[in-house]
Amino acid sequence: MAYISGVVSVLALGLWVYSLVDSATTPSGQARYLNKWLWFGIVAVFSVVGAIAWLALGRPRRVPADVTSNGASRGESIAEPAPEKPRSRPRPTMVAPDDDPDFLKRLEEITNLEQQARDDEEPEPPGSSDSR
Repeated sequence: MAYISGVVSVLALGLWVYSLVDSATTPSGQARYLNKWLWFGIVAVFSVVGAIAWLALGRPRRVPADVTSNGASRGESIAEPAPEKPRSRPRPTMVAPDDDPDFLKRLEEITNLEQQARDDEEPEPPGSSDSR
């Protein structure tokens, strides 16, 4: 009997966590009947009952594509998608370091400076000095 109640408890906890995350990540304006954050509060306070209410009443409906009038494909929400915000500047493209000419130029400068520093620090071999 303890095993069954343990399994039921784990399932209830999973349902509650799923409903919390689902209600929090639902886009604003797509939750049915109430504001999305009111649904989140109901699910948080009333646990399993709130989770079942969210799934039955608050979650956006998913319908086949042939039923929708807005062209949503199968599994998408009926609600209109939010318009995309225009980007102010294009996203920079990533370049591998060995393909980046600026990086290679800086690397060559650093290598030359390090070589000069080693050359300046090398002691003169004995007998090569001009003092007699």
